[in-house]
Amino acid sequence: MSDKSEKSYLNSNLWEERNLQNEIILGLEQGKNVLAPKINLLKSKYELKEVLTDSNRYLLDMEGNSFLDNSVEVGNTKPIYILLGPESGFTGTDKEFFLSLNFSKIKLSEYTLRTEYALAFSLSQIEMIKNHYF
Repeated sequence: MSDKSEKSYLNSNLWEERNLQNEIILGLEQGKNVLAPKINLLKSKYELKEVLTDSNRYLLDMEGNSFLDNSVEVGNTKPIYILLGPESGFTGTDKEFFLSLNFSKIKLSEYTLRTEYALAFSLSQIEMIKNHYF
C-alpha cells in the first residue's frame, strides 16, 4: 500500500479469505477473544477513501506522539484504523496522503519494530487505554 511496500507480499496465500479467517480464529481462540477484527486488504493506498468511516485513524510513524499522550484520543465506540508501513518507513508522499485523510501519526517505540510486532503492540496499547480510561 505504501510506495515502499513489497508488492509481492500481497500475493501471499495468507491473504486468501479462507486462510486469513483461519489465522483470525486461531488468534481469537488463543486470546479468549470473541470479537474478530475486520481486516481491509487494499492493493493501493488510494482505495482507503472508499473504506474509511467515521473513525479514529492512526499512522504508525517514528515522528508521531505516543498512544499514551493525552492528545491522542482512542474513542470507545468508533472503529480504529491503523496503518502499518514497511519497516523502512513511509515515504514523504505517503505520509502527506494519509495525513490528508485525517490520520494521526503515532510513535510506538524509539526503535523500528517488525510489522507483526508493531500491530500487536498497537492493539495492546489501545486495549490498555480503553480499559483504563473508558
